[in-house]
Amino acid sequence: MKSLTWLTKVDDSPQDRRGDGYNPHLNVLVPYGFIIPGKMNRIKQALRAALQEPDLIIHYGYTREPARMVHALKYITRATFLDGMWAPDVAAS
Repeated sequence: MKSLTWLTKVDDSPQDRRGDGYNPHLNVLVPYGFIIPGKMNRIKQALRAALQEPDLIIHYGYTREPARMVHALKYITRATFLDGMWAPDVAAS
């Protein structure tokens, strides 16, 4: 996992903040109630240690509102691989 490029050098221009390296985003739904801050901090530290990424950014959100739950589900399950030219070998499979 460490062989992947997590952070990249970006142009000094404020308009270009994307970089040109591997910048993974992972969305996860968990069938659990509200996670208290102390437990969430332990989970974050465990993820950072497991991925050997001390600067890993982790966002956590919780809701009981059905509309927000549906929005999260739609957002997380949306199609993100939209152009086969990004990775032709993956698109072919």
